[in-house]
Amino acid sequence: MKTFIHIIVLVFFFLSVNSNIRAQFFSFFDTEKMSYGPKVGISLNSFNQNFEKITKCKYGLAGGGFFQYQVLDYLAASVEVLYIQQGAVDVEPTLIYFPTGFILYDYVNDEPKNVKTNITLHNIDIPVLVNYTLNSNGVRIFIGGAISTNLKATATNRVFYEMINGPTQVTVSKDDVTSRFKYNDYALIIGGGTKFEAGSYVYTFDLRYRAGLTNISNVYSLIAPNSFNNSSFILMVGLEF
Repeated sequence: MKTFIHIIVLVFFFLSVNSNIRAQFFSFFDTEKMSYGPKVGISLNSFNQNFEKITKCKYGLAGGGFFQYQVLDYLAASVEVLYIQQGAVDVEPTLIYFPTGFILYDYVNDEPKNVKTNITLHNIDIPVLVNYTLNSNGVRIFIGGAISTNLKATATNRVFYEMINGPTQVTVSKDDVTSRFKYNDYALIIGGGTKFEAGSYVYTFDLRYRAGLTNISNVYSLIAPNSFNNSSFILMVGLEF
């Protein structure tokens, strides 16, 4: 959450600096063909194996900024810098941990623990997109690729204990599992959006599917297949300047 807030503050600071500084920075562009601004939204994320979802979906935050240059009347190129919370709910724990580790195995009773794991990934995503405008109302489709950097990964582990004379007891703990995920993730992006004017502002709206192409697991296991991808649906709204 702190990373998300810091990025949004930096974007708004850049957009609020003196107009002369902005003009000098973008002087080498044809400003009539240029647009930029902040955007914010939500993500719906899961882990996949062989194009099949293997976890429940997890909601997260997304936000950052974009820069777009209109190459032709109907064609534009854009680059974004986004913070995205990704991850999944009810992840098979052996994808992250070794089955004989203390998190998954009860050495006192000499038996496996009943563990459910949720994963939260904090990523910086840099999409590069080609935008095709379909009509004069600003409806567009886009396709491109992205590289993502893993800043931090956190596992929330719930351990269930069956009690003989009472209800099931649950303990919850958090674990830093950043090293168990690849540092970079490459993805294919496809989506669509539109924009509209309201008063003196231009608002943007887009929905995209981010299909992870990289095996993001950094864990090797002979017990279970550890290769899986990170995929997301991301909905964002923004301001265009």
